[in-house]
Amino acid sequence: MTSFSSNWAKDNKPNMSEKIRESLGPQQPLKPRIEFAKNKIQAQNQKLDTILEKLKGKEKSLFNQVVSSLQRHDAQQGKMLSNEIAQVRKTIKMISQVKMALEQIQLRLESTIDLGDVMVAIGPAMGALTRVRSGLAGVMPEVDRELGEINGVFSDIMMSAGSMGNASFAFDASGEEVDKILAEAGAVAETRMSANFPDVPVGSSGVRTSAGEHSQ
Repeated sequence: MTSFSSNWAKDNKPNMSEKIRESLGPQQPLKPRIEFAKNKIQAQNQKLDTILEKLKGKEKSLFNQVVSSLQRHDAQQGKMLSNEIAQVRKTIKMISQVKMALEQIQLRLESTIDLGDVMVAIGPAMGALTRVRSGLAGVMPEVDRELGEINGVFSDIMMSAGSMGNASFAFDASGEEVDKILAEAGAVAETRMSANFPDVPVGSSGVRTSAGEHSQ
């Protein structure tokens, strides 16, 4: 069995990562599984991009229909379509937050130095995925299932690492690092939503301005 130093770069800082690594001792490399997890996150983000593009296309079509309805002075149709836009935008925001959270998790995994750093990063990653999955099952069951698979990979890594030494690993879905990941993801998603979607026009006087903003 090879030594840890042959599988991961040595980090001599006396921090939590070092303590975790020392508790594990010699082991088979987990790096391939870490790479597998990162690849699954990247693949999922690409799928989310496709979903978002379809939703944005639907939102734009509905917005233009609202404009047409108001031009015809059909307020009832405009209101109905506006409610549908609200639901689509809610889903877009939810998926955007999931995507941003995954990107934050991927960045943290890519910046890790050794196994100890990875184990410190995976706990918050699992917590963040658990949080962002809430509410997805009824809206995007396929996304919820695939996020569950990613969490399963993380869980397998933590269990395997724990079985190699005396260390015990767990994740806290309400931890400070989890909050930080989700806050960063939420802020980016909110900024992009504000930049991409104008207010839905509510009267004939606002039709031209709102429609013009949306077509840009």
